[in-house]
Amino acid sequence: MNYCKPVPDRLKAMLSMLTGEDVTADNQDAPVEGGKYHGVFIDAEDKVVALASCNMAAAASLGCSLTMIPPGGAEAMVEDGELTKNATDNLYEVMNVLSSLFMDDASAHLKLVRVDVGDAPAIDVAKTETTTMGVELGRYGKLEIDFVAS
Repeated sequence: MNYCKPVPDRLKAMLSMLTGEDVTADNQDAPVEGGKYHGVFIDAEDKVVALASCNMAAAASLGCSLTMIPPGGAEAMVEDGELTKNATDNLYEVMNVLSSLFMDDASAHLKLVRVDVGDAPAIDVAKTETTTMGVELGRYGKLEIDFVAS
C-alpha cells in the first residue's frame, strides 16, 4: 500500500477533537450499507487513490456534529433525504481532516478534491484495501465509514 490503513484509535482521536463528542471507534467486518457520500482523495498526479465513504445518516451526523447542529437536525435531514448546505460544507471539512488518516511520515501526500454523492468513483490504481469502521459519535449515535486506500 502507498497509503496508511486508517486505524480506530486515530479516527477516535480525530473525531473527538473535531466535534467535542465522546467517540468510540472499532473495525467492522461488513462494508457500509447504502454508502452514497464519498470523500475523493487524489495524489500529486491527480489520480484517485483513496476514498472515505458513508451513508446518508453518517453524512448528516458528521456534518451536523462539526458545528453542533443538534442531533434532531441530522435526523430531519435523513428524513428529507438531503443534507443542508451547512451540513454539506461541514461534511467536506470533516472529510478533509480525515485525509490525514491515510498518511504518515513515509507515505506520499494526498488531498481531498471533492465529496461525491451517488456511486463511488473508481480508484486509479489496481490494488486497494478497504477498512470499515463503526463509530459511536456521542449524541449523534452510531455510524460507519468505509476507507479505501491504495
